[in-house]
Amino acid sequence: LEKAKREEEEKRRIEEERKRREEEKKKWEERKRLEEERLKREEEERKRLEEEKRREEELKKIQEEKRYTEKELAEKEWIRMERERRRRIEEERRRREEERRKRVEEELRALREKAKQEKEKAIVEEIRRKARKEAERRKRTAAKTILAPEELGITPREVPRKPSLIQKILVRLVVAILIIAILGTALFIFWYFQKQRKTSPPSTPTPTPTPETIIPPTPPILEVNPKKTILEISSPYEIYTALDKFTTEQKIPEGKFVQFSIQNKQTQEEISLSEFLSAFKIEFPINFFAKFEDAFSFFVYSQHTGYRFGFAITLKDKEGVEDMMKAWESKAESNFEYFFVLMNKENPALNPNFRDAVYRGRHFRYITFSREDLGLCYWVSDEFLIFTSSYESMKKIIDLLISENE
Repeated sequence: LEKAKREEEEKRRIEEERKRREEEKKKWEERKRLEEERLKREEEERKRLEEEKRREEELKKIQEEKRYTEKELAEKEWIRMERERRRRIEEERRRREEERRKRVEEELRALREKAKQEKEKAIVEEIRRKARKEAERRKRTAAKTILAPEELGITPREVPRKPSLIQKILVRLVVAILIIAILGTALFIFWYFQKQRKTSPPSTPTPTPTPETIIPPTPPILEVNPKKTILEISSPYEIYTALDKFTTEQKIPEGKFVQFSIQNKQTQEEISLSEFLSAFKIEFPINFFAKFEDAFSFFVYSQHTGYRFGFAITLKDKEGVEDMMKAWESKAESNFEYFFVLMNKENPALNPNFRDAVYRGRHFRYITFSREDLGLCYWVSDEFLIFTSSYESMKKIIDLLISENE
């Protein structure tokens, strides 16, 4: 009975242990399920937050795009197209240089081949000459034992010799020289009679006296180069095309200035200061123009980092101009945006504020756009308000004015 009782207790204990383990297993599965649901809820919440953030960013982007007006978008598109056009021109120039280099190499190769062939021909001609000499020597040796044709009553027939390559070349050269001499003489005679016709003094009418007129004094203009380059345009907006053509076709030596005279094709007169500023969309406050003359100088300076453009405006009155310029500095970069298209400006200023600089006792202010010496510099001298696009060109302008005053 006791043994049966113990077995019964053991079975009951085993059964209780099995139930306890099953309950623990259920609890563990329940905790696992709850943890998975929690992770699932967190993942859904994270996705929802990301979706909301993405929608907010898209909404912000749409709002920012709406801020731009059609005019600003058109101007930005024009700047992009202008940069693309200049890039294509540069690629075309490089392609032409590459083609010219290849053409020169091919011509040199052809010349080498021709020289080689002429050398081979000379060697062959020398071999033939030696062979002919040997044949003649053998003939003379054989003629000692053979009767001459005269002795047999036969008149020998002279066979003409074939001219050599050198003789052919000499004959052709002489003929070519004669033709060139005849043409040159004819051209000289034609030129001489034309010159005589042009230099003959035409009859001029007797000038009639005119009343004396008083010509107002011309305001001074900054001269960076005594010889001006004339750019003819139909409208001020063709300045970009004319300057791009000039800088592409002409090579300016490093350290030299080129001064431009921009003229209207129809009137043959230089454009005014207001037309020049409107072409580059440079805007000054209205009260500025009371300080300016309608005279300006436009120039380009060549340095190792590229071409740097600039201009100088003649001042009527220097008083107050420096304070006006300092108040205008915050708008300078946006005002000169189209001007710096000529120099492929792409990034904003490294430091948005203008800084002071001193060179040879002259104070000027500048802002830097690129570490390749590209920026906006201005200097208010006694006679001029001078703008340059590099630190080096401003120093050269100061050197010129100091040397002129000395």
